[in-house]
Amino acid sequence: MTPTVAVAVATGNEGKLSLFREVLGPLGIAVVGVDPKDAEERAAVGYDSAVLAKLRGASQLTDLPVLAHDSGFEFESLGWGPGPETKRWLAGGSWRKSAPTVGERVRVVHALACSAAGREKVIIDSDERTLSEWRAPGGALLPLGNLTDGPRRAFSDGVLALVQWVESGND
Repeated sequence: MTPTVAVAVATGNEGKLSLFREVLGPLGIAVVGVDPKDAEERAAVGYDSAVLAKLRGASQLTDLPVLAHDSGFEFESLGWGPGPETKRWLAGGSWRKSAPTVGERVRVVHALACSAAGREKVIIDSDERTLSEWRAPGGALLPLGNLTDGPRRAFSDGVLALVQWVESGND
């Protein structure tokens, strides 16, 4: 199917762009990457604040509707943390002191946001699964391989809900 409309995705990450293309391509929606640079790093800690920082950073660079995504891991053995601080937790080496264990429950929280016609919408949902692998940073910075492993309902449902929001005129 030839894309008939385009959206920008607030990322410089090719893997994330591929994931959006996988969900949106069959709908005839082209995905264009717009890198918000360090917008997320300057935001307050929280799913909403991180995804909105990415969204607003990219929105300043394009006239297209913009989608943004952020995620975090919540491990049962860590009291359902580190959550929105996952990136800092991994980068800071805290995982060395309190590493999750294979076989435990983990939630992958997806924060998705969209801006179109001067309005914004945020959707936060999660997938719960069993941790099947643990690779310390150095191999991969994500402890679950990638976001396409396991159930993907929360990510794809959120993306599709945002597309419907844009198509409905932002109601």
